[in-house]
Amino acid sequence: MAGERPVGVRAVTGWLRHRLVWASPNGVTLRHGDRVLVEDGATSWLAEVVVMPDQIVEAVSLDVLPRVARQASHADGWPTPPERAGARLLATLGPAGAGQPLSG
Repeated sequence: MAGERPVGVRAVTGWLRHRLVWASPNGVTLRHGDRVLVEDGATSWLAEVVVMPDQIVEAVSLDVLPRVARQASHADGWPTPPERAGARLLATLGPAGAGQPLSG
């Protein structure tokens, strides 16, 4: 797409996991934090948008970059984050504790 600038995505699957990768938005409307499917030739991986195009000062040609294929969904196998101790504590509070300030 003419005039497009790349986005920075952080891969959450595959051998690029946790790495920042520049990708062509490929005409997909994106926001910070969007979960996307990125394609690079015959391979694809799930990623999260972490750098928006307006934050990029200088960019390479989009022709040489992987491209965002589309928004990702749970059906794509988005990994479930590990449960944290804080989440377990909040779950034990139930609805009565929701939204209540903690007292010291």
